[in-house]
Amino acid sequence: MTKRFAILGFVIDLLSLIASNTYAQQKRLLSFDKLKSYVGYFNAIDTETVKNYVTNDHAYEWLAKMSRCLNA
Repeated sequence: MTKRFAILGFVIDLLSLIASNTYAQQKRLLSFDKLKSYVGYFNAIDTETVKNYVTNDHAYEWLAKMSRCLNA
């Protein structure tokens, strides 16, 4: 379970880093393809015993959308 939280924390940190660096640089640090692979890996190891506001099957779409909003 700790490994899952570490991976999720890593993805969130990367999205925050992308958002904070967009003014200084225009190149994405995390591509959408890479994000999709990280989310897919997390979903593969997560049993999702609790369904949150954003479920695992919608996590990639939500994270990608939030990343686009932060980079707009």
